[in-house]
Amino acid sequence: PTQATTDAIAAEAKQAEAAAALAKSAAVETAAALAEAAKKEALEAEAAEKATAAHDTLLAAVSAEPLEVEVGAAADALAAAESAGVALEAQASARAKLDAAKAAQQRRDEARDAMGAAVAQPLLLLEVEGATAAAEHAAAAGVGMAEVAWAREKIEEAREAQGRRDAAQAALQAAVAPAALQVDVAAAEALVAPAEAAGVPEEAVAAARGLVDQAREAQRRRDEAQAALLAAVSAEPLEVEVGAAADALVAAESAGVALEAQDSARAKLDAAKAAQQRRDEARDAMGAAVAQPLLLLEVEGATAAAEHATAAGVGMAEVAWAREKIEEAREAQGRRDAAQAALQAAVAPAALQVDVAAAEALVAPAEAAGVPEAAVAAARAALEVARQQQQQRRRRDEALAALLAAVASDPLTIDVAAVTTALRAAMQASVEHVQLAEPLKKLEKAKVHQRRANASEALRTAVLAELEMDLAAAAAAVKEAESAGVPAVEIEEAKSQMSVAETAQQHRAEALAALEKAVGVPALEVDLQAAEQAWTMAAQANVSPQELKNKQDLLDSAKEAQQKRDDAETALRAAVNAELLQVGVQEATAAAHAASSAGVHVEVLAAMKAKIDEAVAAQQRRAAAYDVLQAAVAGAPLAVDVEAALGAAAEAEEAGAVQAQLQPAREKIEEAREAQGRRDAAQAALQAAVAPAALQVDVAAAEALVAPAEAAGVPEEAVAAARGLVDQAREAQRRRDEAQAALLAAVSAEPLEVEVGAAADALVAAESAGVALEAQDSARAKLDAAKAAQQRRDEARDAMGAAVAQPLLLLEVEGATAAAEHAAAAGVGMAEVAWAREKIEEAREAQGRRDAAQAALQAAVAPAALQVDVAAAEALVAPAEAAGVPEEAVAAARAALEVARQQQQQRRRRDEALAALLAAVASDPLTIDVAAVTTALRAAMQASVEHVQLAEPLKKLEKAKVHQRRANASEALRTAVLAELEMDLAAAAAAVKEAESAGVPAVEIEEAKSQMSVAETAQQHRAEALAALEKAVGVPALEVDLQAAEQAWTMAAQANVSPQELKNKQDLLDSAKEAQQKRDDAETALRAAVNAELLQVGVQEATAAAHAASSAGVHVEVLAAMKAKIDEAVAAQQRRAAAYDVLQAAVAGAPLAVDVEAALGAAAEAEEAGAVQAQLQPAREKIEEAREAQGRRDAAQAALQAAVAPAALQVDVAAAEALVAPAEAAGVPEEA
Repeated sequence: PTQATTDAIAAEAKQAEAAAALAKSAAVETAAALAEAAKKEALEAEAAEKATAAHDTLLAAVSAEPLEVEVGAAADALAAAESAGVALEAQASARAKLDAAKAAQQRRDEARDAMGAAVAQPLLLLEVEGATAAAEHAAAAGVGMAEVAWAREKIEEAREAQGRRDAAQAALQAAVAPAALQVDVAAAEALVAPAEAAGVPEEAVAAARGLVDQAREAQRRRDEAQAALLAAVSAEPLEVEVGAAADALVAAESAGVALEAQDSARAKLDAAKAAQQRRDEARDAMGAAVAQPLLLLEVEGATAAAEHATAAGVGMAEVAWAREKIEEAREAQGRRDAAQAALQAAVAPAALQVDVAAAEALVAPAEAAGVPEAAVAAARAALEVARQQQQQRRRRDEALAALLAAVASDPLTIDVAAVTTALRAAMQASVEHVQLAEPLKKLEKAKVHQRRANASEALRTAVLAELEMDLAAAAAAVKEAESAGVPAVEIEEAKSQMSVAETAQQHRAEALAALEKAVGVPALEVDLQAAEQAWTMAAQANVSPQELKNKQDLLDSAKEAQQKRDDAETALRAAVNAELLQVGVQEATAAAHAASSAGVHVEVLAAMKAKIDEAVAAQQRRAAAYDVLQAAVAGAPLAVDVEAALGAAAEAEEAGAVQAQLQPAREKIEEAREAQGRRDAAQAALQAAVAPAALQVDVAAAEALVAPAEAAGVPEEAVAAARGLVDQAREAQRRRDEAQAALLAAVSAEPLEVEVGAAADALVAAESAGVALEAQDSARAKLDAAKAAQQRRDEARDAMGAAVAQPLLLLEVEGATAAAEHAAAAGVGMAEVAWAREKIEEAREAQGRRDAAQAALQAAVAPAALQVDVAAAEALVAPAEAAGVPEEAVAAARAALEVARQQQQQRRRRDEALAALLAAVASDPLTIDVAAVTTALRAAMQASVEHVQLAEPLKKLEKAKVHQRRANASEALRTAVLAELEMDLAAAAAAVKEAESAGVPAVEIEEAKSQMSVAETAQQHRAEALAALEKAVGVPALEVDLQAAEQAWTMAAQANVSPQELKNKQDLLDSAKEAQQKRDDAETALRAAVNAELLQVGVQEATAAAHAASSAGVHVEVLAAMKAKIDEAVAAQQRRAAAYDVLQAAVAGAPLAVDVEAALGAAAEAEEAGAVQAQLQPAREKIEEAREAQGRRDAAQAALQAAVAPAALQVDVAAAEALVAPAEAAGVPEEA
């Protein structure tokens, strides 16, 4: 901004203040004129004065040059002139000047903006010619000279910066143009930083850097290749690392090393190869000779190979190690032969004569001494055979002794189950059959004697009681006694006792049936004389006292029931003998129920019930009418329907209601009529009070009527509606008063202090609330004046805010300072202006910090990459970013830092990788970790370690690989052929092939092949023996030929089949023996389980025995016969159980609910199906109890019916009532 611009802003402020003063004066005068509206002359004078002032203000606003006119103030003045009635010609002239000023100022502003945009680009991107044209156009359009001069300075700076950049780029490209080996690397690197500082594009700088790096790397590789080649061939022939030297020669050729140097190195390399080949062959021969396992090593041949290796220059340490191995082999082979001889002597005797413990103690020393696995396995097998045969002999002797002890007592006292168990154990222990014959004979004799004694005792027990004898059980006992050989005289005696018992039981049953028939009808139908006669005959036939007592109780019940029936009829007739409204309905109904329960005739009951129904109807009509009347007057007086209540009173009186019931209701009706009249009057008065419009309602008077209306019972909704109208009237009058007060308060302040929005809202509210028009017009004039003043202040504030709203680093300090001064003059608050000035000062300081930080960062990264202090430079990046240094400058510094960091890290990695590689190859060739060395070598090459430094480690690595492969192959071959019977022939063949490839001595390989041939023969013989054994025991257990299997097992043991295989096959043999024994035992147990009468067979036990027999492999025919017998037993027992269940169901209910005849039939069916007396007796007792209870019930019902049977007046009420409770207690039906 120029001083002229500042002056213009000051002039504009002064003009605005003058216009504001004039507007304020005009507003005051207008308000006064409105206030004096009644005085016409004063109004006209004031209007003329206002027009003159407005005209003068308008002329002043448009009188300046077009670029100096304050457009906003002029527009406001034109609007004020229109409002004041200034002449139209004056207005048109002023409007034309105003339009011209707007156009001129718009052209100037557009030109300024175009110029500013053109020079806002960074210097290296600024388009010089276009920016120059924009500056000339801005000057012609009236833009201030200071602004144009500043733009021209920026354009000149851009032209110079672009010239420097182009020159730096051309110099850099020329420096890297030659071939890589001809580039002057130092000179080229020196041009990079100036090119970057001059703004050469990043991609051009990066391309140049790449070419410099390529040149440096090519020259470094050439020098390193020549040094590596010289180092690789400088040692003695036997010390040269041939592989590394060959690689160095190839690398030298590739890197362009001189041909003379290459030829000299090639000659030395050929001499080294020949010397090293002779030494390595001798070392390999010695290594192969001693690489065999100690027990396989050929001592004489290995000694000769060691002497030859010494002569060929093999190291003394390697030769000494080989001689130690040869001596160790001689000693180990001596120990092995002694241990094998001792073990074979220990297992040579017959199996039962071998000392198992002593022989087992020799096995571990033999294995430790290296005795062949086949010899050790053969000894173990022989030991296992001896151990098993000795254990089997001990088990057989123990089982035979236990069996003889079990059969030593008398046949009647022998424990058959214990003897059977001992016999099974003896057979499993392979006791000879001749030794089992006598115990078997004693066992069978004991079974016969014990069965006969048990059958005789059971027969005597079955026929003890005549009338209580279970004839089916007795018959079964006879059959078992005949089968068990009980003497015939005992059997005939038992049959005689059974015949006498059957006759006595039949006679008793017939007498009991006749008695049950006589008393089994309902109590009112019992023929008492016939029943008494049947009772006497049953007593003579020895019917049980309990049965006789039960039937006597039934007889007594019949008598009682007939008497109770007659009493009940008499009581019923007495209960209904009265007028309809006087009949006791509940008592009569109860008497009817009692009569029905007592068996009174149906015709009598129907007549009495009809009379009761008539009484009930009459009494219900009277009660209903009274209930209606009570409901009609039950509410509050205001809720009673007076007309309906009067009708209900008349209806109740007609239905027989008495005056004592009617009078209270009539009093309530009168009270309701009076209360309702008072309510209606109060409601009408309240409605009249709130009928006018809201502003005309007398609020106090209306409120005074609310409480009386509520007290009089006016409906709540009517009272609520009136209250609402009163509240509305009060609220409308309050809003009007508040709106007028708010409007006056809103416009009473100075123009700049008026809250325009609040004042406008107050004016709208005043209009809505009905405030007087004079007050509204006065307030509106003050509001317009305040708006104008505040608009000018706000525009100045906005200009200042926009000037300081830029980020601190982009804020234009001088322009923002001028805007702050203008805002202060326009009335913007001092606090806001002070804040803007603080922002301007902060921007000036921030821009200074940014420039200092950028300079420090560029200085830190200026040195060459390996000389940059990376940590110090990195520490400057964050402060530079925080200070606002441009991103491209920070990015360039970061890129330079990354290059320095990478080059420094690469140098450290190279040194570390070389140290690790040298440490990895420092040990003996046989102990070097090849994988670790390979990994270290790869890491060294990746770290760009020089080839001359890698030559010696490479040589040591190759040497270690050769030595270790030969030693590993020899050890693997010895291991592969160690065990004859356990040898993996394929793995051994592979080990031979690897040994041949690795240079293992031929003598070792031939020895291994010989051992493989012997092992193949032994393994074939063992496989055939094992196959024969598997075939013998591979069939199902019940089909194994035990003798053939035993023979195959012995042959397999002799063929050195593994102890585990032998044990597995022995287990199968034992399982076959056990299975066949289990099958025989299961068949014996099944036959024993089903050998009884059908009802005596234990079905679950027999079924379980059948399942066990099936599982044990008993023949199908035997199983079918036994299962048929079990099915017959199941059917018989199910029939008995079903009959018993039917009997239980028949007697399950209460005694009065039992069907006695059906229960007796079920008892007979259950007895026929085999139910025992212990099952039948409780049911028979329940039947007898039911018969007696039903007899008592029928007698009580008959007695009750008889008591009420006469006409009502003839019934003995007391006697009949006395029969009711006994009838209920006896279970007479409720309806009777």
